[in-house]
Amino acid sequence: MISRDLVHGITTTLAAMCVVLAVEHLSSARASEADFPQASPGLQFAREGAGAAASEGIEHGRRIYAQALEEQDPVRRARLFAEAERALREAAAVRPTPELVADWGNAALGAGDPGRATLAFRRALALQPNHDRAAKNLAWLRDRAPPWLPRPASGGALDSLLFWRDMFSVSQRYWIAAGAFALAVLMLTPWPTRRMRLLRRMSAVPIAVWAVAVGSALLSERASPEGVVVLDGAPLRSADSAGARLAFAHPLPAGTEVTIQEVRDGWLRIALADGTPGWVRANSVERILGGDSP
Repeated sequence: MISRDLVHGITTTLAAMCVVLAVEHLSSARASEADFPQASPGLQFAREGAGAAASEGIEHGRRIYAQALEEQDPVRRARLFAEAERALREAAAVRPTPELVADWGNAALGAGDPGRATLAFRRALALQPNHDRAAKNLAWLRDRAPPWLPRPASGGALDSLLFWRDMFSVSQRYWIAAGAFALAVLMLTPWPTRRMRLLRRMSAVPIAVWAVAVGSALLSERASPEGVVVLDGAPLRSADSAGARLAFAHPLPAGTEVTIQEVRDGWLRIALADGTPGWVRANSVERILGGDSP
């Protein structure tokens, strides 16, 4: 019979592995968001200065956005929205909170820029997967895309089953996996009491939670980076050459959501939502995560 000490040792080891994965993922995410290293006092001062500038940009952008909403002249209204979009985009690059990034998307939408609007709403959802305003506005943009443009699936049976994953980040899923695995092994421990024997029969529940949480987290980490076409009319070509034949009949409109597969000398190999591959100029696409530059 397995000893309790051995069971506890296995529990601690495997649960700790999930905790380590969660900590590593959280640390890497924070490192990628940092604009300056924390160790240097001079750079820390620069970061504080950038934060103050971001606050001013937020106030300015939201004030101009409010003016645009009240403006009756369509030309001036578009100019005000464009000014608000620039201010909020710059502020969001320094202080990327879900609400601010969604505000940037709204300003881009008002300015008639579906590319940056889609990018902003996708980034807001990356920061907060259940952000209602960003999700609704992104769905509105997708519904108004040309009928010939492949669009991300709205969700199937698997997405319905895993609806909860949008409520948790990758690191949070690892924490859930660690707790579920520890609970499962403790429930499987050969305790002598009748009540604990009953719990052993119910251990399948936390085991399933552990497997699904780890699996979804690993799939999310290994997924290809995603991007959005921000330059309207980008041709999708069969090779990384301006003279290559077209791989898709229509030029890609701003707001097209793609998967980035390869980077090569100023070109990106991408795939559309239906899997159609091709090459576009790198400056026509911005990544959803990892900054603006591919």
